[in-house]
Amino acid sequence: MPKIRELIAGSALIASLGGAALGFGAGCAAGDPVPPPPPLPPPPPLVYAPQTPERAPWEPPPQDPGLPLPPLPPG
Repeated sequence: MPKIRELIAGSALIASLGGAALGFGAGCAAGDPVPPPPPLPPPPPLVYAPQTPERAPWEPPPQDPGLPLPPLPPG
């Protein structure tokens, strides 16, 4: 009885290895070339945006001359 099991297991192993060695297990997809990637989507439409006027450069607020500044610490 064990001889029959060994014979079946051996023939199954040889069949699987032989098919893999000949490339039958990979199917027909292995020989097909890779398809090209899909085309890129079209660019978004251009939107008109009116030009904004130039801003005046930033200037610090004027110092109030009525408030005295505290003295600086010695350093």
